[in-house]
Amino acid sequence: MIMPVLFFAGCGNSEDRCADVVSYGNFYTLQMAYDKGLITFEDLLDIAYFHGGGVILNGEVFNHTPRPKLPEELSTEMNRKIRQSHLARLCGWGELSAGIDNISLDYYGTFNDAVALMVHDDYSDLHSTVTQIVVAEITFIFPNTNTIVIWMQK
Repeated sequence: MIMPVLFFAGCGNSEDRCADVVSYGNFYTLQMAYDKGLITFEDLLDIAYFHGGGVILNGEVFNHTPRPKLPEELSTEMNRKIRQSHLARLCGWGELSAGIDNISLDYYGTFNDAVALMVHDDYSDLHSTVTQIVVAEITFIFPNTNTIVIWMQK
């Protein structure tokens, strides 16, 4: 006799759910990714353009024509893998009630397998302080403490 196996999402305790969460890649700050050679100066210019429609280079507005985003949008599978990887981070940070449906992405391009994006979730404690980071003399400005990250698949 074959017994059907049922899986109920949301049942059981949160630690059990987090134990099953798999990360498919690693996240890096822009500076870390640049320092490791995962992204180039030209990539940073493109990321800045897609993030804000222009960049500030050495304190002055610098008009930049970016390369096309390839792919234009993340595939459904890649989107899921990145959100799943962030869910694993949330679980690691002790956010045991986190769920993948409460995670969204802003995509800025893929550069030699390095995916530039911002991750948004309902769990992170973001401060409404304007955040400014400078990488290779390119200034990125954010309305809060959430910044662009680079994700690399394992």
